[in-house]
Amino acid sequence: MKLYIKLFLIVFIGILAISGLSGILQIRRETQFFKAESQRAAIILGQVLADEISNEWDDGGIAKVREILSKAGNADPKVRFRWVWFDAAQDAADRPEVDVSQLLANHAGSVHVFEKPDASGEMRIYYYFPILLSTARHGGLELSQSLSSITQYTRNTLVYYVIMSFLLILAIGSILAMGSFWLLAKPLHRVIQRTREIHSGKLEGRLNLHRRDEIGELATSIDKMSEQILRNRAKLQEETKARIEALEQLRHADRLRSVGRLASGIAHELGTPINVISGRAGLIATDEAASAEIVGSAETIRGQCRRMTSIIRQLLDFARRATPKSAPCDLNQIIAQTAMLIKPLARKRRVKIEYGQKDHPVIVQADPAQLEQVLTNLLTNAMQAMPDGGEVRVDVSAIQALRPEQHQETDQPQEKEKKYHVIRVQDDGIGITPEDLNHIFDPFFTTKDTGEGTGLGLSIVYGIVQEHGGWIEATSESGQGSTFSVYLPAGEEA
Repeated sequence: MKLYIKLFLIVFIGILAISGLSGILQIRRETQFFKAESQRAAIILGQVLADEISNEWDDGGIAKVREILSKAGNADPKVRFRWVWFDAAQDAADRPEVDVSQLLANHAGSVHVFEKPDASGEMRIYYYFPILLSTARHGGLELSQSLSSITQYTRNTLVYYVIMSFLLILAIGSILAMGSFWLLAKPLHRVIQRTREIHSGKLEGRLNLHRRDEIGELATSIDKMSEQILRNRAKLQEETKARIEALEQLRHADRLRSVGRLASGIAHELGTPINVISGRAGLIATDEAASAEIVGSAETIRGQCRRMTSIIRQLLDFARRATPKSAPCDLNQIIAQTAMLIKPLARKRRVKIEYGQKDHPVIVQADPAQLEQVLTNLLTNAMQAMPDGGEVRVDVSAIQALRPEQHQETDQPQEKEKKYHVIRVQDDGIGITPEDLNHIFDPFFTTKDTGEGTGLGLSIVYGIVQEHGGWIEATSESGQGSTFSVYLPAGEEA
């Protein structure tokens, strides 16, 4: 059975019970009131007649009394008037209908009321008004009133209340039925439909029941619940994606470790024969009997051997990167020293290196040799990105920042911002495409022509910066140059 039907039946039964009880009490109260009013009117009438009979008795006697009572009886046929003798014989016609002993105890002027059926079985009320006469006998006025009028009034009142109660219940029931449907059944149906949609996985959409009651609160709670489930689902998808990416990174790192071990082994195995080749090529190049062509070929072999040796050294550095030996160092000195070392190569490539040295020390806790390697790789890449020459700008600034991973939503407490020194290396070169920008720190990835790079330089830079507790970012547009930003934790300045 529907909830609104149950509520309707409960309210209907309650209204019916209250209306019935109220009707019964009202009927009883009005019946008693009607009966009291009838008795009051009868007593007043009886007293008036008793006074008149007492005044007329001496002049007209019993005949005058009967004349008076006959006139009074014609006025209201429902009321009977009779003169009675209290000392009349048992079967006498003028003997009272009630026990005479009770009437004899009454004094003149008093009224005695009895309720009993008459000879026909009809319930009547008897009023006796004793009258003091000049004779020795005791008599009085008997006034009787039928209770049929009271019964009829009660019946009519009962019918009236039954009809009114029925109409009231019908009206209230109709209003309640419509109100229950619109205020309860219809919104509950929408709530049930919405919960079924949520159960089936359809979380989008809202109930939007703009009501300030329990159903409105329930609808709001369901809307908030579906929104929370949507957020949790999106968060779970993001976390799942992050876990997959982390797993891929772990697999990639494992592959890199394998490549590093393999590269280290290959480097050791190739080192000796390359040195032998380079040495023999040197002997050939210094042989005075050799022709110019042979000497040129020998120098080419020695140059390629040196290149292979450089690649092997980079492989070994990548595979066996040592823990940095941190110490307080001034970035001003490191940048100036690196720029001085690389200046001949820059002049050869028609590249100008600009660095506005700070007038105060810029202290970081780092390994100076490894920072020089970072700057050397970045400056070399910047020069190689400008085949027609140009300008490389190096700048140092201080910021308060969080590590990139701290910007992601996590259940762990957030760290406070720390002070970092940022080294920015900016060039006016050919730039990097968006597709390549996502892979520039991957080992062995390079955009340079064959023979110009191994793809390990930026990977080594990335690793060194990470080991120093910092990070590196790159921004670039094709044809608009590139900017590499190295973030290093600031040290305590003297």
